[in-house]
Amino acid sequence: MATRNPEWVAIFDNGLRGGDQVTTVSYLARTIHCQGLVTTLIPDRPHAVDGRSRFGAVQFQLFGPIRTHFLNYVRTISVVREVNGWRFDANGTIQEFEDIESYRKRKIVDRFTPEMLEEYSEALDLYPYRDDFYTGPSVLISNPADPGSHAAAAIIEAQRVFL
Repeated sequence: MATRNPEWVAIFDNGLRGGDQVTTVSYLARTIHCQGLVTTLIPDRPHAVDGRSRFGAVQFQLFGPIRTHFLNYVRTISVVREVNGWRFDANGTIQEFEDIESYRKRKIVDRFTPEMLEEYSEALDLYPYRDDFYTGPSVLISNPADPGSHAAAAIIEAQRVFL
């Protein structure tokens, strides 16, 4: 989908068990020699009473056109809740817009916040959490392959987990 910034397009991936934007964005950054960004913002709801429990995550993954220390990742920053608690990771080349002092905060969830994710995106002239950033036109690409006879059960399970 086209965005307000003519140098960037948005990709939304809505697979049956969630999307895989990392593979697509990483591949495109290498193939057409550009930068790519994947942002993840999942509210933390580990004990939701409505059955919609989820572990939270705030992630910034910047890709470039050339091979780096790991694939073509330029910079990754994340705070993710796992079974054993919160984990913070920051790898790659520090970007000039980063607030690296925050990465030393005592509480892991305060090291990289949703507000910081938005600020870092805006430093790249990207506004992924604002509706007016997406201007269109857009193209829908779907996989026509038959998912098989177990698809109905998988869809029911996905609805139970994700909806």
